[in-house]
Amino acid sequence: MKADDSDWSPEALDRIGPAEELQIAGRRANGTLRAPITIWSVAVGGSVYVRAVAGRAAGWHRGTQIRREGQITVEGTTYDVVFSSADPALGAEIDEAFRAKYVRWPDETDSLLTGTARESTIRIQPAV
Repeated sequence: MKADDSDWSPEALDRIGPAEELQIAGRRANGTLRAPITIWSVAVGGSVYVRAVAGRAAGWHRGTQIRREGQITVEGTTYDVVFSSADPALGAEIDEAFRAKYVRWPDETDSLLTGTARESTIRIQPAV
């Protein structure tokens, strides 16, 4: 992805990018939403990324992979989204974004920089 490409509108990215947390909920096979959980996210090159500390085995992560659809809520605004695997080539850039954004919590941030967490990186895009 080129740095000037963006999945999100500038307004949405201005809300999502700096938010410390977001709520994420995947859709079940029957179309209903799973219970949302609160996680950290980063914006890189106009896209939003999340990771699971426990990797792909994390329940919320598995829930995003069933239909690859769901919702995120940030500061009271809910977005319908789709989930896809992140480009592994962006791993270092996403690592740095987590380090920079969550500098106040270095130990917690380190848990998002492990190989297991890196393999679980999800790109979140707005549903169209």
